[in-house]
Amino acid sequence: MGWEYRAGGGPYYVRKTKQQGREVREYFGRGPAAEQAAAEDARKRAVQERERVEWQQLEALDADLMQLDQLVTLLTDSILVTRGYYRHHGDPLWRKRR
Repeated sequence: MGWEYRAGGGPYYVRKTKQQGREVREYFGRGPAAEQAAAEDARKRAVQERERVEWQQLEALDADLMQLDQLVTLLTDSILVTRGYYRHHGDPLWRKRR
């Protein structure tokens, strides 16, 4: 998507899309329709970029939460072991030693 320059004329706006695996070019020329198409495409690109940044932030937050979960599990397990609890043959439940 973008403005193309050709010999003998000014810029022409062309939108490129894929349809059934083939690249299709839609020509808008250089009039008001071209300006409007360029503005629409710029808005779409801005929205996609914003969504990409938001997903990156969510993935970073998810990684931080996973690390926090591991640390809390480790802390909980160590406290239970020091208080006399154990797990019988990999059982997820903790049992008190007598």
